[in-house]
Amino acid sequence: MSDAGSSPIPRATYRLQFHKEFGFRDAAALASYLARLGVSHVYASSYLKARPGSKHGYDIVDHGQLNPELGDKTAFEDMVKAFRDNGLGQILDFVPNHMGVGGADNPWWLDVLEWGAQSEYAGWFDIDWDPDRRYLEGKLLVPFLGDQYGVVLESGQLTLRFDPETGGFAVFAYDTHKLPICPLHYQRVLGDEHPELERLGDAFSGLLEWRPRIARRAKDLKTELGALAPERSDVRQAVQAAVDRINGQPGHLAT
Repeated sequence: MSDAGSSPIPRATYRLQFHKEFGFRDAAALASYLARLGVSHVYASSYLKARPGSKHGYDIVDHGQLNPELGDKTAFEDMVKAFRDNGLGQILDFVPNHMGVGGADNPWWLDVLEWGAQSEYAGWFDIDWDPDRRYLEGKLLVPFLGDQYGVVLESGQLTLRFDPETGGFAVFAYDTHKLPICPLHYQRVLGDEHPELERLGDAFSGLLEWRPRIARRAKDLKTELGALAPERSDVRQAVQAAVDRINGQPGHLAT
C-alpha cells in the first residue's frame, strides 16, 4: 500500500522487520533518516496480529488486528504520520495464507478443528478434504505428536480440558496444541451421571436437527454449560469428574 503524499511507484525501498523489540515507535523514529537516504517506501514485514513472541510476524492469528506486541493504535497512527510527513509510502509484506496454525490462539484454525469441513473457514486453509487415501476422507491430519498415538496418550500428554469461559471441551497435546472436540460428540463427555449434564448432552446430540444453524445452536448450548459450572458446585464437580474419567491416570490403561 502507498500513503498519500508519496509516489505510488516505489523508487527505493528499505525493509523493516517488526518484532517485540522493534515496534511502531521505533519505526517512526527512523522516518527522517530513511527519507534522507533517498528511500521512497518502507517495505514493512507483517504487523498484523501474530503468535505471541513471533520474531518474523508471518505466523498471523488474526488478519483484522494489529500486533499488540508492536504497539497500540495510537503508536501505529503516529508511525503512519511520521512516514507521511517525510514523504514515505508503505509496502506491507503479508500473504493471506501466512497464518499460524497449531497452538491455541488462531480462532479460524480452531474452528476448522472443531467443525471440520463444515466450518465456515474450511476453505480458508489449504486442506485436501477428499484425499486419495480414503481413511483420511473428511479428516485433517495434524503432525503434532512426538511419538505413536498410544504412547503419547498413555503418558498423559494428551489431556481433555473444559473451558468454563466458553463452555467448550478440547484435548491439549503437550499443554500447547488445542484440539477442540466437536460439539456433536459432547454427550460422550457429559454422560448421564448428572441430570443437567444429561439434559445438555441430549441437546448436543440433537444438533444436526438445527441445520443450517448448527454452529449457532452449539454456541448457545456451550454458553449455557459454561454459565452453569461456576454457578453450581454440583455441576462443576460433575463436569470435572467426567473430564477426569476420560483422562484417567498416566501410565494406567483404562479397561
